[in-house]
Amino acid sequence: MTAAARIDEDEFSADNEAWLAATVRSALRVGIVAAEPATAAAWRRALRALEWVDVRTLPAGDWQAAADMDVLMLAGWD
Repeated sequence: MTAAARIDEDEFSADNEAWLAATVRSALRVGIVAAEPATAAAWRRALRALEWVDVRTLPAGDWQAAADMDVLMLAGWD
């Protein structure tokens, strides 16, 4: 997706236009690190009700998998 914005011209023409390119995915990737199972289960149920969320349970300490998420939720983090 590409978006553009334009303002009226002034003496500094370099700031009259702005462009943005954004990658749009079909779902928001949410990872839950489930150190506290009851809280993680409640979050998982709530998030699965949203069709635009891809929720995954991640093992504690797997920071490579966590890096791929858009949102990281820590249930019972110590």
